[in-house]
Amino acid sequence: MKYESIKIPTPDGAILQAWYFPSSRGNQLMVISHDGVENMAAYLERVRIFVNYGFNVVTYDYRGFGGSSDFQIDPLNYIYKEFFTDFDAVIAYVSERFDHEIIVYGWGIGAGIGLNHGYNRHQITGIIADNPYVDFAALGSRFKAIHSPMKIPSSVMIPEFNTITVVSQPAGKDLRGILYFHGNENYVFKEEDMQRLYDQTDFEFKQLHVFEKSGHMDNFTLNESTYARIIYGFVMNF
Repeated sequence: MKYESIKIPTPDGAILQAWYFPSSRGNQLMVISHDGVENMAAYLERVRIFVNYGFNVVTYDYRGFGGSSDFQIDPLNYIYKEFFTDFDAVIAYVSERFDHEIIVYGWGIGAGIGLNHGYNRHQITGIIADNPYVDFAALGSRFKAIHSPMKIPSSVMIPEFNTITVVSQPAGKDLRGILYFHGNENYVFKEEDMQRLYDQTDFEFKQLHVFEKSGHMDNFTLNESTYARIIYGFVMNF
């Protein structure tokens, strides 16, 4: 695939490694935020599929991952507030450089970050969130229920980082659609969690697609072609 390597500065001094994959077939730019497992190089198959569907794609690594700035990562910390800063820097960069409609897409923590900091942003036209966290209070109880040692840092335990708080407010003026994915056998995020998030989302054009017999945090790996077709059909209709 054709691609361009990009270095994106953040307001607090980090440098993020990003890749831009152009497509000659469409005007939408998909910004991909991963789940903090491995780095962006592990997810090139979905980039290839999205480019073939006509999306321009930008992938990036949070600080502490891949070729981005060094950052101490505790594997038992679920998320860092700095990752939200990284997302904001990427959106600011692509908004200034490219004349494309911006769609943010992620899974796991990437879904929560994109939904949380993309919902009110006027540059964002679409959000695709595969198993985002719903709210940190509920997530903490889920970790305890499965005897997970995962921790939620106190720095994000405030309303501005709590997804269900954000989506209960009016959306950004350019937003035209939100697509939620969920696996009905997910042992962390229950179906009632996702239904609650969907119901609380103060936006008319929204969809929730549930993959049956899936416990995945990233439902792309369950059925790549079906997953990509759902995204394509969703984007073409908003």
